[in-house]
Amino acid sequence: MLKLCFVPRLEADSRCHRGLASTALCLAVLTLCGATRVSAAPAVPLHTQGPYIVDSNGYRVRLNGANWYGAEGQDYVVMGLQAQPLATIVSEIKSRGFNVVRLPWSNQMYESNPVVGDYALTANPSLEGENALTIFDTVVNSLTSAGIMVILDNHVSTAMWCCSNDVNQLWYNSSYPQTSWISDWEGMVGRYTSNPMVIGADLRNEPRISAVWGGGGSDDWHAAATTGGNDVLSVNSKLLIFVEGVSYAGDLSGVSSLPVTLNTSNRVVYEAHDYGFWYSSSPLSGYSDWYGRINPKWGYLVTGSNPQPFWIGEFGTCNNASTCVSSTNNAQLGFWYQIFHQFLWQYSVDWDYWAVNGTTETGNGGGFGTVEGYGVLNTSWSGDALSSLTSDLESQESSGAGPATGTYEISNVNSGLAMEVNGWSTANGGIVDQYIWGGSQANQEWVLSYLNNGLYQFTNVNSSKVLDATNHGTSDGTKMQQWSNLSGSNQEYIVTHTADGHYRIVNSNAGLAVEVPGFSDSNGTQLDLWGPNNGTNQEWVFTAK
Repeated sequence: MLKLCFVPRLEADSRCHRGLASTALCLAVLTLCGATRVSAAPAVPLHTQGPYIVDSNGYRVRLNGANWYGAEGQDYVVMGLQAQPLATIVSEIKSRGFNVVRLPWSNQMYESNPVVGDYALTANPSLEGENALTIFDTVVNSLTSAGIMVILDNHVSTAMWCCSNDVNQLWYNSSYPQTSWISDWEGMVGRYTSNPMVIGADLRNEPRISAVWGGGGSDDWHAAATTGGNDVLSVNSKLLIFVEGVSYAGDLSGVSSLPVTLNTSNRVVYEAHDYGFWYSSSPLSGYSDWYGRINPKWGYLVTGSNPQPFWIGEFGTCNNASTCVSSTNNAQLGFWYQIFHQFLWQYSVDWDYWAVNGTTETGNGGGFGTVEGYGVLNTSWSGDALSSLTSDLESQESSGAGPATGTYEISNVNSGLAMEVNGWSTANGGIVDQYIWGGSQANQEWVLSYLNNGLYQFTNVNSSKVLDATNHGTSDGTKMQQWSNLSGSNQEYIVTHTADGHYRIVNSNAGLAVEVPGFSDSNGTQLDLWGPNNGTNQEWVFTAK
């Protein structure tokens, strides 16, 4: 299993490089982690910057998570506590590399706060006789104490298995009106204001049936999300606000003309869900077919000219055969899953798998304690349900979307000229420009290193200095230079595929793309940063050396 090495952040990750920590300590940490830099847990709280979620130091945080359900249903508690101690389950989640858990809850659970039945707690006798919210608090604290972030998810109003009827199609119903939805959110958020590892509020799971985006009526989810998001932020302004699409979180097309704008900036993350069984009535023919279907609904938020902070809050596949993960037969879930995997990898998308559960809840399928057919864990909550599924998820966690690490010539698609350090400079501040390829010239060769969490670094072979955005610039036109490696976010990049098979290089600090300004094809043009425009001047070809 993937084991993530977390060590405390050392002064914006640069003490080692600036000599503020002992060489012995730095080498020990780097050796232990098997990395080329100090790896650290996110510096919470988080916020958005450009199309990405970043921590308080400006480092991108790629959310790779799992849903842990049960508290939203008729049992009022996360599943698994009848099978294993809470600490054991949390350890199982962490050992698989998940850095965030989406925890569903219901308005009925919050308002009634019943005593949880002992049948659901047999492996945790210390929790027997406790109320639902007390146990929910204990679960949250156990996760966050282990370094796992938590997103609170208002899954349903009336406690039950989601989506089996229309009682919970909107964010309110006759028993729990919109005023209750808002006040309950305020109460839930208030419980965790002192816990910065509770990073976000998923305002409502899968608004559906009559829910629409805009229009101002009682079914206007855009208006409700704006109101609800502002109310949540009035209690804790440091949270991320996750806003799902309508049509079971499958449609965010309305965002293009009517985005969610909150009183606190840099907090909105749009969320979609996707499942293979959604395509059973109209089978997919391949990746381009699937992409053509999702792009106008939500894919454009990732791949378009104005990308937005985005994550997949739910996706999942079966766990009883290898064809659940990979198949050439479009009647099997593995066919869709491989398509979906490619998209997550290609665009370095944040995600949350449904579900980590080994067993399910009352009201779903065979009922409480029966197998969860999409679960990561087995029915004893002590191992993998399907090792190939776990391995596939871990491969998403442990790699970025760029090319393999190594040494490359990097050339601009528009001009055909190579990225280089001008004049063979070895000094800090040396200009990074484009120039005709000279043939195995060290100043035109770059070592691509994968750091962690979807981030890369570029080191010039001649100077041993790294590609750097001048003065931590975050505005269009920020010039590119080389500088000594300080492990700053202005020296780290998200490398993603473009639709035409090239690469885009986005600065982690600024959220802007490395480009040749003005589509220049002249030697000596200094590179800069600019908002993604889908132009070939922002696309690059990597040629291995």
